[in-house]
Amino acid sequence: RYVEYYSKPENFKSMKHINISINPFHALHTRSVMERRAGNIEQAEKFREIYTERIANAIYTFTPILKTGKLDFIIRGFDADKIGEVGKGFTISDLEGLLTEILGKVKQKYIQDFVGEQKYIKSEDKIKSNIKEMKKLMKNQLSDGVSLFDEERSLKTFGNSNKCYLSTKETIIENNKVIKGAKGVKELSEEDLNGIIDSNGKYYITTYHSTYPTELQLNFANKGKKTAPIKPALQEDIVIKRSVINNV
Repeated sequence: RYVEYYSKPENFKSMKHINISINPFHALHTRSVMERRAGNIEQAEKFREIYTERIANAIYTFTPILKTGKLDFIIRGFDADKIGEVGKGFTISDLEGLLTEILGKVKQKYIQDFVGEQKYIKSEDKIKSNIKEMKKLMKNQLSDGVSLFDEERSLKTFGNSNKCYLSTKETIIENNKVIKGAKGVKELSEEDLNGIIDSNGKYYITTYHSTYPTELQLNFANKGKKTAPIKPALQEDIVIKRSVINNV
């Protein structure tokens, strides 16, 4: 229903962007990597198959948004030199193989559509152009901008004796200094910051390495609802005050 709505020219203008996250740290893919490390190849392939099929289905479903220029991807893995052997299965080169596999499945779905219902694909040329465009988008968004801090699953999987963890820790320390010392919103805007709105209307600022609560909350109907802590690395003791936000 979302795709149908935002495919219409009068509606997609009001949409900023839709990002499809191809996340190697998703529980299914993580399980696949762990099973492979343990030598359980059949189980590893089973979980990888489920994960890649789900992502391929999502991409296929969002095909009409591609023509609007507002479809993109979020794809982040580890720099192999920073994470070392413990990150095998989650590196940039590992992700490149994963993306190839996913796009192969998308192509098969396009072929099935073309010879059948033609819901999205009316010509063979469209198959080629869509896959080419998606390859380009994925290549542009594939990065090693992964934060690895003290979340339980991350530590259990990767430990804290690697360059990636230490680099993330140093970055968070520096971010904390900037956030604590900021007197106005202009100082914050110089950082690589983004906003997050929780389902209860609470507004947070994140660097994607660490996250900071603010004194802002939208007047949602369920604004009293208790929600799980925002990630990554919520710094609960560093609150961005209204006075800082209002000081432009």
